[in-house]
Amino acid sequence: MVNSTATKEILENTIRETYRFLDEHTLDNFRPILNYITENDGTATEKELEIYTRAKGLYFVDLEYLHRRRIIRRTFAPVKITKKGRIEYNMPQYHFDWDSFDSKEVIPSQIGPSNVDRSIIVKDYQAAFDSLFEKVKQDEYILSLMVFGSLAYDKVWEKSDIGAILATSDEKYRSRHSLIEMDVSIDTLVYTRDEYRKILQRITDGSVIQSLFSKSKVVYTKDETIYDIYEDIQKMGSRDLEHILLANYVYCRDLLNKALRALNVNDDPAFSFILSAIRRLANIEVILDKQIPIRESIIQALEINPKFFNTIFIEAVRKSSKDEKALNALIQKIEEYLDERLEKIVQPILRLIDKYQEATYSLIWNYLNEINIPIDLSDFVKKDLIDEIDTPIRFVRKSSSNMNQPAYILADSTSDMMMGFDV
Repeated sequence: MVNSTATKEILENTIRETYRFLDEHTLDNFRPILNYITENDGTATEKELEIYTRAKGLYFVDLEYLHRRRIIRRTFAPVKITKKGRIEYNMPQYHFDWDSFDSKEVIPSQIGPSNVDRSIIVKDYQAAFDSLFEKVKQDEYILSLMVFGSLAYDKVWEKSDIGAILATSDEKYRSRHSLIEMDVSIDTLVYTRDEYRKILQRITDGSVIQSLFSKSKVVYTKDETIYDIYEDIQKMGSRDLEHILLANYVYCRDLLNKALRALNVNDDPAFSFILSAIRRLANIEVILDKQIPIRESIIQALEINPKFFNTIFIEAVRKSSKDEKALNALIQKIEEYLDERLEKIVQPILRLIDKYQEATYSLIWNYLNEINIPIDLSDFVKKDLIDEIDTPIRFVRKSSSNMNQPAYILADSTSDMMMGFDV
């Protein structure tokens, strides 16, 4: 696929072959889950399966995949969201037994949308969510209901994810449920009133959770102040913005280095590394435009900077020949993009060095470690943004000998680059 024109036909065939591979190995891949259900008298609730899988270090298991392929059967059992609540919701439970399992009943994965009119699917999904909505309105301990996922902002098809967020006035049983309405699964996050308000006030860091909330919609609330707090999640704090810019830069550079090594040392096509780097690049473009990057950040970037991202993404993917020369040229364009924006991206480092005049490697590392960014400072030295010097260090307090560790000062050319938080 790498050295071919990425037509719809080729992409669909690639997806089809991937699904075929997954389908062939499904029973082996899911055997521990299937064994557990069998040993649990052939039935396990969502809660029981969650406890089992988390104990094994698994935090997500696609049971819907097994259900769609008719490997396991799904029914539902009543569940309450809060301890004082009287309204019963539908929790999925799954049935499987090796003794009664018939592989002839298993169907292959559906590839792409079915022939069913998409408007019918949208109506079915909306009806399922409306059914949940009616229960929420009757539940005196549910304060707010939000919808997220495809039903909130994207096109819906039969494999779309539907999500709900519930805020409660009573102690909850669990933080996450997969509720069933009209045979549609609704992934549901549950917060108490205090948890919900705190998380809305806190998420200005461009994280996945902010992306999720920023694309969600308030469907129902008994607490009108929620609307005011909800407006704030569309914004990112300036310091958080700087940190996320820096993080995406670091990860993008790392992916480019991996691509260059694979391409020029290992004689590997390296295109997967480049695609991952482009995703990080898209995040940078979106953040610099004061938006929150979502999982479709490349689409966001195409809207903000169509000329550049058409060149490095759309045209590059569609090219039938992705030889060493073409890929090296693509990497060079990405590096030029990063270099042009480096003064904005590097601001947290420059400000830290300016504060201490001379910042040791340890000091900078400790600062970056707090925001979980691994970084090679030599990149900024090469770009003449900072200068590296040696400074003495003792590993043991009573030691009589010194070792040298790198320290960093601002380069002479950097003084005019210092900016405020508003990048």
